Amino acid sequence: MFLQYEYTYDSTLATPTSDWAPVNCAGYESVVLTIESTQGWDGTISFWGGANNNQLSPALWSLNDAEDSSLTSQVETVVGATPTAFAKNFRGSVAGLAEFGVYFANPTTYAPANGIIKVSFGFYSSAK
Repeated sequence: MFLQYEYTYDSTLATPTSDWAPVNCAGYESVVLTIESTQGWDGTISFWGGANNNQLSPALWSLNDAEDSSLTSQVETVVGATPTAFAKNFRGSVAGLAEFGVYFANPTTYAPANGIIKVSFGFYSSAK
């Protein structure tokens, strides 16, 4: 099974898009993410996963930089900078999660990211 989802966060609009992009990933084993921003962004975005909706379950998921073949450097946040273009791929395990998503804000201070950020999700399961 394969599920694709794309979300664009835009803080520059008069009414900014939602700073939370959750995806129902129940039944999927792995995720790949591509984060793109042609002009970069200011602030931090973070990743989140839960065994139930609106629940945080950090022990059940891991996300790594796709360019790091060792898979030892877990990524929980990404800091942007303007005016630098950004494009990066991530991959990881989401087995056992009901929901996985991107929070377009700092997870500690809740300060929202400023800019336009596109996230493409790809979820995969070996089950047919």
